[in-house]
Amino acid sequence: MFVFFGAAMLLAPLIGAWNAGNVYYVVTQRRVVIFEKALKLKIRSFTPMSVAGYERISSGGSGGSIIFERSVERRFRGSKVTETGFIGLRDYSEAEQALNKLIALNARS
Repeated sequence: MFVFFGAAMLLAPLIGAWNAGNVYYVVTQRRVVIFEKALKLKIRSFTPMSVAGYERISSGGSGGSIIFERSVERRFRGSKVTETGFIGLRDYSEAEQALNKLIALNARS
């Protein structure tokens, strides 16, 4: 049992890196779409109004995340917070510009 948990702890960064390579973010003129390819393709779509109150989190330099949805799931022991957005970007400035353009374009409509 200890070997299993030890192996899981050692492999966790590799699994996280593999999952990150299978996520694609798209900002169109009407929506924000997140494609996640794990075992199945998961597609999530967001309206301009649902991303308008986004939060930018810097991880130093130009990298970071843009969070536009946060949910809390209550559990028996504590709670689990799930953040939705553009996670772990090397440079969030281009994504932020695209989001601001989308929000401004749809505010005029």
